[in-house]
Amino acid sequence: MSPPAAAPIPVLGVQTAPGLALTPQACAQLETEVLPVFLATRRWFPQDRDGLPVRVAALTPLPDTTPGVSLVLAELETPGAPEGERILLVLSASWETLPEAPLARLAFAGREGWLAEAADTTAFTQAMLAALRATWRAGQLRAVPEAGLASLALPDPLAVQPIRGEQSNSSVVVGKAAVLKLIRRVAPGVSPETEMTRHLTRAGFTHAPALLGALQQDLTPGPRTLAVLHAYVPNHGDAWGWTLAQGEAALRAARQSGQPPDWTPLQRMTARIGQRLGEMHAVLARPSEDARFAPEPASARHLSSRATQVQDTLARALAALAPRLADMPAREREAAQWLVARRSWLDAHIQALCQAELGQTRIRVHGDFHLGQVLLSPDDATLIDFEGEPANPLSVRRARHSPYKDVAGLLRSLDYAAAMLSRQAADLAALATFHAATAPAFLDAYHHAHPDAGCQDAGRRAALLDLGLLEKAAYEIVYECAHRPDWINIPVNGLARLVQAAEGRQ
Repeated sequence: MSPPAAAPIPVLGVQTAPGLALTPQACAQLETEVLPVFLATRRWFPQDRDGLPVRVAALTPLPDTTPGVSLVLAELETPGAPEGERILLVLSASWETLPEAPLARLAFAGREGWLAEAADTTAFTQAMLAALRATWRAGQLRAVPEAGLASLALPDPLAVQPIRGEQSNSSVVVGKAAVLKLIRRVAPGVSPETEMTRHLTRAGFTHAPALLGALQQDLTPGPRTLAVLHAYVPNHGDAWGWTLAQGEAALRAARQSGQPPDWTPLQRMTARIGQRLGEMHAVLARPSEDARFAPEPASARHLSSRATQVQDTLARALAALAPRLADMPAREREAAQWLVARRSWLDAHIQALCQAELGQTRIRVHGDFHLGQVLLSPDDATLIDFEGEPANPLSVRRARHSPYKDVAGLLRSLDYAAAMLSRQAADLAALATFHAATAPAFLDAYHHAHPDAGCQDAGRRAALLDLGLLEKAAYEIVYECAHRPDWINIPVNGLARLVQAAEGRQ
């Protein structure tokens, strides 16, 4: 039997050529025939909206920089989206060259062109660079360059390499000098990543990618970021992949030699991450004329809302586990049921832990700090991706927090790494020394770089860290239940250990 014939590619009529001024009929075709098919194949598009029609809310022409190619920024509205959310595409009309993956044919007065999505193309990158250098404006859209853009050196011809595997955005490396990211799902409000990297760049912190510019949309109550250009950071990968590779190598060498694993490379790496995180927090703890970044002490009023916030996160975690108990392995099911039974004790414990924050400095933080948010070079670490925890609202991601939120995030990430290594470790006793080697190295370096992170009272400092760890593990349960059910056991076991240890200290 022969395979089914491919569906004919749609033909869209345009009102001018070159250009992408679609006729009303062509716009309707784009919304109902072309875009739903394309979006269903994109990992960054919400799966619950696959196959649904979309509405083109705006088509804004971008600067013409590539002969024979016209670009527009398309803002889409989709059924079921949160209020104000837009999906972003870059559509290209090519009248001279067939693009790699055309979405439709274009027709005008006997002339033929091609429609494609162009976010990872050289044409879009050139258009964005031109827009930033010219401080381009079009309606509510505005290109906002930063000082470092003027000295950006790029090769000629321009080399553009897409970064594959992302789920929420689309990025390209530009000439090993910059990274251009298009935000695919744009929500109302200021981007934490843009304002954080802008603040850190202007403050002279050199261990996060320098912000070179952004494309923003000026709206009320504040601008939102559509695309962002950062300096490229030479690296050999992120700390998550490196940790797993080094851990596997250490365990393998230990099996062959009969000696305990040598965690020295991991100790050095975690210490360097702790140093850079501490240095960043020290910058963020400085007085600032920018009210969004001015540190403030935690008040008694804050403690009340803080306790409620953590308790609510825990409640969401336990509620998310309830429908999954029957399918969980016996060990994790027992741990989850034990946590549910300890709910009243946990609420009181959270109240007590929150008292440690009274008077402590609250600052802007990374917000979703884990090993995957660190790029490694042979002797250093660079902190990346400042959008915050994706399951939290923008108000939480842009709020001030205890710096131990980030500290706890990295420690929980080490727990995830240990759990992944345990799936391959023949000798779990050998792996048991992993935490003892890496966590203290990270914490010692962090506190050396930022001694003002917490008070000098060891008990109070421990309470700050315990609160951060408990909150992070509860958040992880919520996230894994929604996105990675196969990983639920890691935060469930982690939270259970935290609670057991806390009970044991009382």
